[in-house]
Amino acid sequence: MLRDMFKKTYTRIDTRYRAPEAERTEKQEEEPGIPAGMWRKCNKCGKPIYVEDVRENFYVCPKCGGYFRVHAWRRIQMVTDPGTFEEWDREMEVSNPLNFPGYEKKLEAAREKSRLNEAIVTGCGKIGGNLAVIGVCDARFLMSSMGHNVGEKITRAVERATREKLPVVLFACSGGARMQEGIVSLMQMAKTAAALKHHHDAGQLFVSVLTDPTTGGVTASFAMLGDIILAEPGALIGFAGPRVIEQTIGQKLPEGFQRAEFLLDHGFVDKIVERKELKQTLETILRLHRKEKGTAGGDSVRNGGGARKQEESSDGIKGSLLSAVQNRAGAVIRSAWDSVLLSRKTDRLVASDYIDALFESVSGFTTTGASILNDVEALSHASLFWRSLLNWIGGMGILIFVMAVMPLAGSYNMHLMRAESPGPSVGKLLPRVKQTALMLYGMYIVLTAIQIILLRIFGLSNFQAVATSFSTAATGGFGILNTSAASFTPAVQNIITVFMILFAVNFNVFFLIVMRKLKMAVKNEEVRYYFIIYGSAVALITINALHCFQSVREALHHSAFTVASIMSTTGFSTVDYGQWPMFSQILLVMIMFVGGCAGSTGGGMKVSRIILLLKVAKNEMSYLIHPRRVRQIRLNGQPVNKETVRSVQSYLLVYICIGVLSVLLVALDEFDFGTTFSSVATALNNVGPGIGLVGPSGNFSVFSPLSKIVLILDMLAGRLELFPLVMLSWPGTWRKWK
Repeated sequence: MLRDMFKKTYTRIDTRYRAPEAERTEKQEEEPGIPAGMWRKCNKCGKPIYVEDVRENFYVCPKCGGYFRVHAWRRIQMVTDPGTFEEWDREMEVSNPLNFPGYEKKLEAAREKSRLNEAIVTGCGKIGGNLAVIGVCDARFLMSSMGHNVGEKITRAVERATREKLPVVLFACSGGARMQEGIVSLMQMAKTAAALKHHHDAGQLFVSVLTDPTTGGVTASFAMLGDIILAEPGALIGFAGPRVIEQTIGQKLPEGFQRAEFLLDHGFVDKIVERKELKQTLETILRLHRKEKGTAGGDSVRNGGGARKQEESSDGIKGSLLSAVQNRAGAVIRSAWDSVLLSRKTDRLVASDYIDALFESVSGFTTTGASILNDVEALSHASLFWRSLLNWIGGMGILIFVMAVMPLAGSYNMHLMRAESPGPSVGKLLPRVKQTALMLYGMYIVLTAIQIILLRIFGLSNFQAVATSFSTAATGGFGILNTSAASFTPAVQNIITVFMILFAVNFNVFFLIVMRKLKMAVKNEEVRYYFIIYGSAVALITINALHCFQSVREALHHSAFTVASIMSTTGFSTVDYGQWPMFSQILLVMIMFVGGCAGSTGGGMKVSRIILLLKVAKNEMSYLIHPRRVRQIRLNGQPVNKETVRSVQSYLLVYICIGVLSVLLVALDEFDFGTTFSSVATALNNVGPGIGLVGPSGNFSVFSPLSKIVLILDMLAGRLELFPLVMLSWPGTWRKWK
């Protein structure tokens, strides 16, 4: 019974059949004489077939089309050019790693039967003139089960192919892992897969040809890792057998399940190729994927009688890319294989990389300071300086910069200036807008220079002082250290605190100070409220988070720095405020929305808008109590017209709508509420760090590309308030400029 379970299901065509003497009867001797071995019975259709016809038909039954299994050397003879195949690793030491009883005898019997040392033959040969590494499994050797030697031969062949930059063609035919070697056999799955992974990373081709049967561990490893997977018609391909699957799931499998045709329909293989067409198909694949000399399209170069010349490149992927040529116009033309190699490079740029680059750039120009970089210190000084420069240029405003260097005329420039420096109180400091822009940039540069000098005095290097001052002046927050500002001395941190506060003050105040109008500067209502909010927040957080520090002085120091950083929308940090009490974290989120003063480099809703909204609310309450009383809203002692009030109210409505929509979209990433809400808040207010995963110790790399796009739009909306984008895209703006 056991013998019947392992009964062969195929007919040997290429060997002569001789009946044992004991089976010869008188009746057989009296039958007409037919040369032995000329006719055989097809094991699939049961019809008699002429052996010579089968050989000429590539060992395919001429009557039913059934495929007979062929041994390794017959397969090599069928697909390679005559006399070109060179066998590798023919003599390999045989071992019994688990000391399985009787395993050596089975191996010896398999060698005698197949005349092979192992269940696979590997080597190098030409297919239609194309040099390739070839491996062929032989079912006569223990059903071509994958043992240690089989895995080792495949691995050596693939590794050599990788070194010599040759394609690999493997013919799979196996019952799976070799049970006599147990776990050692299973380890060959990982070993062969790892070798093919290195081969793939090197940009080399691997073609897998599946023959009947391909099952078990071979299916689960190298057989299914091909760049191109071919199969013979009717081949059995799968991991477990159909009966095992049916008994496991308790369901009847579809007809033809695990056959090549079924797997082709379900995308498991790329193409079914008849045996007589296999060599031509492989030749075409290898020719299309090889690197050629003197051509750009991958076609062969003909020399005299038409012999193809294959490029012998020593640079792998680079060699193929160097095979690209230039046409007369100077344009680079690459072959199809060059494009394949580029797509296989592990360090190639993908869509998400471009989104990350756009996120980082927009964050810099909008002075947000949000980053997707996990290791800032790994960047060069040039890259770090560029990030800080993006902050500095975006701080005062690229549009104001344009007005300072370009002779824009008309009313459009004032509108652009108001949009770039958001807030209801922005106006012309000097009679001409260009003079105003130059004055603003002059003060901007002077304050930046003062901070650079102070930071140099207190121990920072030239690079550190310049980069930190640029980010502080712009209230951008792009740090040059992974710890942000935590690694700086307390003195340096205090300097940064002072300048974060100053750069979030309305530049109109600095102009008044320069013009020696100190009383007007002191009476500025927005600035007074700005410092009141700042001082109150510092005091409350110091008291609330006092237990997180060793002394009141330390608590006050870090609270002052953090509040200045968040309220000015700079984004520097000295401590992880995500570890503070919830009251302090909520308070930081609230002042995040407030932001700096109008006409400053700070973001947020602006203090002036908050003041106007509070006064509007107070006026409405007064109206409810005294309907006939007329009360006019004033700011800095001046009446505020209805257009300004309506503009502030409209801004708030649009602000809320954009915020709610953004939170809903970012929520698709399914992060916690703190992370989701604060990420939108910090982007819309151009702050940088938030709470949760986007706190001082985290970054924005965790978000999906969709969320990053939403946050990019939020950063632009928070910095430009959408109006400059509309005006820049409006034809009338540029028509006026001309």
